[in-house]
Amino acid sequence: MRIAIQTSAIGRGGPAPWGCGWFQQWQRNVQLALNAGQTPIIVYQKGKAHTVDGLGFSQQGEVDWLERITMPNDMLRVDIDNFIMHVMPRARRLGIVNDLIV
Repeated sequence: MRIAIQTSAIGRGGPAPWGCGWFQQWQRNVQLALNAGQTPIIVYQKGKAHTVDGLGFSQQGEVDWLERITMPNDMLRVDIDNFIMHVMPRARRLGIVNDLIV
């Protein structure tokens, strides 16, 4: 599976207008990935790994859902710098990520 990743920031004003539709599709995609043996990666803002402040409003809900359906050690939690420095190079070497747009 090849993945293109895009990161963006939307203010913390509550759910986005497309939130419910997006979340349902996201849940289906996560279930497919988990069934394929993939590890969820939670990417936090710079220097804020493992903190609520390091996630946007929607991401907090996504992580809450992930925590309900998986074991804590089944997820990788990194800040954006560690993701770019360590996770992305390995994914590129394995040929599973073709681009990163920040």
